Amino acid sequence: MLDMSSARLIVGMSRLDFTVEPTMPDENEHGKDMVSITIDNTVYQIHRGKQNVSDLKKVANIALAYQLDQDVNGVLTPLDQNGHVTIKGGEIFVSFPATGSSS
Repeated sequence: MLDMSSARLIVGMSRLDFTVEPTMPDENEHGKDMVSITIDNTVYQIHRGKQNVSDLKKVANIALAYQLDQDVNGVLTPLDQNGHVTIKGGEIFVSFPATGSSS
């Protein structure tokens, strides 16, 4: 989104003085831009910005009981299953059955 607060029109002249400064979207808000992410080797289009892990599971039809981890530079990084992740585009996620301890 462009910040138009610094736009000016000089009246009575043939010149338009216009300054626009681009702003980055707040990572806590869903962006309007759609980006690609990969979940279990399938590419999905999703809004850029903060996404709940549970919503990512829904997009890929993954059971909520499954674990969803993120591949960060070739290392599987556990995600807080009740938390969120900031989507910028190009992220890779992998799901698998959650493991629990049994007595």
